Amino acid sequence: MLYTRTLKSHGRLAVSEELTGLDSTESERHVLMKTYLINHLRIPGDVPSGRSLDYLEQVEATVAPFNGKWLAMGPVDVSEGSWPGAVVLMEFPDRKAATDWYNSSDYQAILPLRKNSAISDLILIDALPEGFTVKGWAQGIRGAASTK
Repeated sequence: MLYTRTLKSHGRLAVSEELTGLDSTESERHVLMKTYLINHLRIPGDVPSGRSLDYLEQVEATVAPFNGKWLAMGPVDVSEGSWPGAVVLMEFPDRKAATDWYNSSDYQAILPLRKNSAISDLILIDALPEGFTVKGWAQGIRGAASTK
């Protein structure tokens, strides 16, 4: 089953109808919103332990049923600020697939291998709707602020 939602009911500032700059016809149609998982990963001593390697050898099998895939993984070049460690970037077809994977019994069974061998900040973020512009978003905020 394809998981869809309307932009109008999404409820997040970045994609609410008033703030996207999209016309109501576009905002009322159903869209599939890809979801990205970002893991800011720090491995003590920068050398994976046996437990970390056990996790890595098993994690792909837990992701496959949810159609997740790795887009990027490894050290980063920092342009601003500080980012110790590495990053893992994954894509899922939608938020439901990402959360269902994370909460699945197969993933929960191996999760302690990662948690006990690395420091992670793991977040999910939805893709922006087709037609989204930063300018339209800013204009939507400006317009909403002026009506209050």
